[in-house]
Amino acid sequence: MNLRISKEFFTEFAKKTWQSPYSCVLELVEDGYDEDATCVIVTVTPNYIVIEDDVGMDERGIDLFLTVGSTHKQKESVSPRFGRARTGRYGVGRLSFLAFFSAMKVRTRKGSFHKTFMIDEEVLAQLSSGKAEVKLLPEPPLDRDGSEIWLLNPRSALRPEKILKDLKELPILRSPYFEVYLRVGEFHPWSIEGAVRVEPRNVVGERIPVELDDITGEITIAYRPLSEEERGITIIHNAHAVAKSLFGFSPAQMSRITGYVRCDWITPVFATKSAIIEDEKYARFYNMMRNFISQKVLPRAVEVKEGLSYIEYNVFKSIDNVLSSVLENIEREQQTPQEETKQPLTIAEENLKLDAQESVQKVGNVPIPDTPTPIVSASLTLPATHTGTMQIDLNMDKKAGISMETQFKPYIKSGSTVGESSTPVQPRKTGSSGRPRRLPDKVGLIKLGFQVLPYSDPEDEREFFIQGNTIYINRACKAYEKELKRGSEFLKRYALRIIASAIASIRTQQTEALEYANSIIAKALEKI
Repeated sequence: MNLRISKEFFTEFAKKTWQSPYSCVLELVEDGYDEDATCVIVTVTPNYIVIEDDVGMDERGIDLFLTVGSTHKQKESVSPRFGRARTGRYGVGRLSFLAFFSAMKVRTRKGSFHKTFMIDEEVLAQLSSGKAEVKLLPEPPLDRDGSEIWLLNPRSALRPEKILKDLKELPILRSPYFEVYLRVGEFHPWSIEGAVRVEPRNVVGERIPVELDDITGEITIAYRPLSEEERGITIIHNAHAVAKSLFGFSPAQMSRITGYVRCDWITPVFATKSAIIEDEKYARFYNMMRNFISQKVLPRAVEVKEGLSYIEYNVFKSIDNVLSSVLENIEREQQTPQEETKQPLTIAEENLKLDAQESVQKVGNVPIPDTPTPIVSASLTLPATHTGTMQIDLNMDKKAGISMETQFKPYIKSGSTVGESSTPVQPRKTGSSGRPRRLPDKVGLIKLGFQVLPYSDPEDEREFFIQGNTIYINRACKAYEKELKRGSEFLKRYALRIIASAIASIRTQQTEALEYANSIIAKALEKI
């Protein structure tokens, strides 16, 4: 009787272990980092992905690369040149390509040594016997020291925006002397022309350093509300992100909290390193972080919230009154249609209509939850459900640009960084005690069934976005700053356009939203 390994074991192991189809790309980028690469270029085409680096493999390097389960990174835990903490531990990451690709081709050169070989499912089927011969390929050597790793024959369509999103989460992007680039389109050997540098996700806010018992990192209190994806603290072990946690606090408490912490004395799970073993060491780590957040972060998060100026507060309350009256009249007219003579619009009104068209187009690209729960008055009835559409924007942080080719064009938009906010500080009124009265950081549009929550993020190019019954307006947007400086009447017209467009996008279909927004604005202008 013999104990054997099935020929399909390694393929099934990969599919069940690496849930993300692009895990192999991340693993290979981290492999380059572990071996002191200074640059890694990822090229994505419809039929293959190529990962290049500037450190090649010699005979010993190839032997270690081809040894599944090698523990040499545990024994040699830092890299020889830069002293980097190596991300790898178990030597099985190279099998991750089987989760999404049928073959991997490796071209490598170091000095006078060079090899090109192929690993596919046929080769791995032989590995059940304990040893398998890779397929050597008679290709010319690279013209430089380094490696090219080709992931071939994807099992489904490749998504460059998902690869970029995953790459941006790599903690090693913050390391010195290490850069990662992404190109979408035709492969050009060892060239960053037409590629974009992958920058780590950057959230603007107040930063709090973390320095505990062998736990280091940085927590950011964002100036804007964070998405579910951005929210939480990333836990890093040996330069590898293994989990993200709210540490037992509610999403509401952590709505503007993000960041990362490094801790090498906790234990990640085998192979994927995508979770942590919850033993006594983890319990100690968890409690230390929870205490730090409750004592240092959450109290400061309350202080960081910006209060509105009196001008802003009064503008939004005024719009609530005006628009609620307008919407009541529109609904009344729709119930009893009447003929009326239309007056010609002024130049200012025409400009507002053009601005409304642009705003409706923008808000149509912002996802709106399927089940909003607005506070609705009798004068305004919102639909029970609404489904928005979203235009993919790969680089939401700094709007970097990629030269796109084939059917991937265009995936990444280009843009520029917005400067620091110059919103004027308005004098505060004082109460009977002589202390300044703090105005709220949000305004409830009670009659409309919405609330407005202004935020300040100079790197967010959006004027506004919607989540549920909340309209988030960016105070650091140059247009907002300009109109606020000009006075309350100008800010009122600007805010009117945004709020009317937001209401129109929710109450009507995209094709009807512009006409509805223009109707609201035209009638509101008569009352301002």
